[in-house]
Order: sequence, then C-alpha cells, then structure tokens
Amino acid sequence: MSLRFVLVLFALLLLWPAHAQAQSTCSTSAQTLAFGTIGTPTAQRDTSANVTVTCSGSPGSVRRVCVSIDAGTFPSTVNSRVMVNGLFNWLDYGITTTPGGANWGNYFGSDGQEVQVTIGGGGSGSETVAMYGRIAANQNLPAGTYTSSLTVRARIPSGGSPCSNLTGSYQTPSSFLATVTLGGTCTIAASTLNFGTVANLTGGVSASGALTVTCSSAMPYTVALNAGTTAGNTIAARKLSLEGSGPGIVSYQLYQDGGHTTIWGDGTAGAAYPGTGTGTAQTIPVYGDVPAQATPAGGTYRDTVTATITY
Repeated sequence: MSLRFVLVLFALLLLWPAHAQAQSTCSTSAQTLAFGTIGTPTAQRDTSANVTVTCSGSPGSVRRVCVSIDAGTFPSTVNSRVMVNGLFNWLDYGITTTPGGANWGNYFGSDGQEVQVTIGGGGSGSETVAMYGRIAANQNLPAGTYTSSLTVRARIPSGGSPCSNLTGSYQTPSSFLATVTLGGTCTIAASTLNFGTVANLTGGVSASGALTVTCSSAMPYTVALNAGTTAGNTIAARKLSLEGSGPGIVSYQLYQDGGHTTIWGDGTAGAAYPGTGTGTAQTIPVYGDVPAQATPAGGTYRDTVTATITY
C-alpha cells in the first residue's frame, strides 16, 4: 500500500494597522461679558469680551471652525437675550459678532461666527475674536446683580460646507457669564413754596410746594429737610428772615401732610419722608403753614431749606 501525502499551503497576508492620522480637535473659551456697575440703564451700555478657539492638527494646516453661543439663561432666546436677578426680573441685552451687528447665534440655528485657526509647528494653534455686548436703554428695573450663564461651542464643519449648514463634529462646550450690577440712582429737585403776598398775619397763611424724586425701580429712599438757613432756626421752630438774612422774624413750619400733623425734618427732629422708587419721576407735596402772629414790617421774608435724599 502506498501512502499519499497532500501538502496544503495557506497563503496568508497579515496587514499591520497603519498609524492613523491624528484628527483635529478644537476647544473654546470665553471671557466674562462684564458690563460693570451702572445706575438704571436709561442710556445704552456697550462692552466686549474675547472668545478664544484652540485647535490641534497637522502643522501648517488651517482649520475652519464654526463658533456658536447659545441663548443663555431662561427665558432667553438668541434674538432676545436677558440677564436675570434673584427676583427673576429680566434685563434685556444682546451679543453680536460686530458692534451693533447681527446676533451671535447658537448651534440649534445658524452658527454665528466662522474662525480660521492656523495650526503651528507644535501641532496646535489658537485664534481670538471679539464678542460685543449691548444693554438696551430705558429699562426700569430694581437695583441688584443680573447674570446669564451661556455656552460657547466649536463645530468643525464637514468638507467645505458653510457654518449655516449644520454638519460636522461638535466639540466639547465651555461656559461663561454675562453680568451687570445695577447700583440704583436717585435724583431730587425742589420748587419754591410761596406763601404769596398778604396784608397781615392775623389769620395765618398756608401754601404748598413740591419735591420731585426720581429713583430706580423698587429703590427705598428717605427725604430729609433741614432747619433752614435763617439764623437760630431749628426744625421744631423754623422762621423766615427779612430778605433771607438776619434773625428769624416770621414763624412758619413745613409738614408732610395737608392736615399739618407731621413736621418734616431729618428723622432726628421731625420725620424724614420714606418712599420707594418707581424708575420714573414722583411728585411729593410739601405743605407749609405760617400761623397767626404779629405782623412785622413790610418786606420779603424767606428761608432756604435743603432737601437731602438718602438711598
């Protein structure tokens, strides 16, 4: 018997995996968009901050990156961003790609800014661009700190597609704040309290004037009146002097009410007037009374009283 040996040869090809080219990755960071401390924003307020995009990749290559900023804290939208205080009051502001330009959008809509990043010899590169913030004018809001937390994110678009074509790979986002502090303001103005022209003081005279106070919305304040400039005056015993100089001759008093029960003073003598701002001008009456008394020689009698607002 003969034996047959069959030799079966297997042709094998072993492919070792090639080293893959490192894919580009990009990250973003942003400075705080800080508007500082201001009074009630009756005028437009602008500021700016930087957004930095950092990418890795092949040295010498240029990476196109779409950079987006989301709407921020609820109830913001990209086209109507707001900062919010602890009482959930809203302050309107915007973030744009150029001063007064288009709103910087988010990655759920149109990405707002294309950035070109050149990769350096070490395999990484960065590019910094500005974002511009604007607070709208004529906002009647309480004092306090208003903030919004926002997300900035990079997307590497597919091929040559524009940023408005939402393709490509989204990169890890980062957060930053928009913030402003409304310090609150108050102003005060006064009109003359004129008792008019009288022949005598046997029956006494009453009159009224007014203070005009404008304070930030919800801002508590007090208004104090001093004793006046006539020599020897006190809050409890105010007097008018002839031509506003020399000793007091004609007794008078200032009150917070038409019934002449609450003497208006500084809180130490007499009562300071308490109020709360509305963001608009408030008119506060001042009631004056010259009681019946001996009639002095003819002439003009006056006193100068200083009103001080504290807030």
